[in-house]
Amino acid sequence: YLALVAIWIDKTIYDARFAPADNLYHRFLEVVHILVLGFVVQHIRPLSMMQDTDNDPATFCFTVALAVEAMLTLNRYVDVKRNVKGGPEAKHDAASDVRRRIVALIVFS
Repeated sequence: YLALVAIWIDKTIYDARFAPADNLYHRFLEVVHILVLGFVVQHIRPLSMMQDTDNDPATFCFTVALAVEAMLTLNRYVDVKRNVKGGPEAKHDAASDVRRRIVALIVFS
């Protein structure tokens, strides 16, 4: 469940720091995030089932969904870096988050 908490914390931190434009693109991204989160929750199984990767693909699906969520979250910060109409501190913070998330994505993939 720690992965779900991390997704929630990332979302709340992003929403507290940045205010993306209210347009079709950002609404679509929110729907995709919710769908991926639902996919993650759907594939949570008891530990004994998730350890048996030969007979139950839930672990693979869970991991792929977490990787997709990490890429979508990275995309949020890239979008802020490229398209924000705010102060330079927002672009700097977004660039810092992009670098940190790319390293984490490479290490954990």
